[in-house]
Amino acid sequence: MSVRLRVALVFAFAMAIALTAGSWVLVSQVRAVTLASVDNGLTSNLSRAGQLLTTSPAGQAARGRAELSYGDYVYQLVDAAGTVKAASGEAGRNPLLTPAQLQAARTGRVTVTRTVDGESERVAGAPFSGRAGWVAIAATSL
Repeated sequence: MSVRLRVALVFAFAMAIALTAGSWVLVSQVRAVTLASVDNGLTSNLSRAGQLLTTSPAGQAARGRAELSYGDYVYQLVDAAGTVKAASGEAGRNPLLTPAQLQAARTGRVTVTRTVDGESERVAGAPFSGRAGWVAIAATSL
């Protein structure tokens, strides 16, 4: 095998490795930026979860208004016992966060990615300022 052919093969192999590594870095960075953007949207939309809750004259929580919807986000308000007290139409009546995640969200912001029926979604929860032990949740599909 000639020297020129060997040099060409080494160069081609090195370029293949460099392109593979560069592509991996690019995909990783795009994914990180996309998740950061989604997380920012979830954070800004957590405050909208409070609009689900209507109060009666006695100050008791009423049922959530299913017609409230902002784009591709769904919302829930979960009380201290882990019961969904209000939810947007597609959010359902089961909490979008696990009991452990709800517990963590009672003291600070929690953001998780979960898979439901083969689709990934990003879910954020944070303490609901209106009521002690309650959690506001916002979620969107990835």
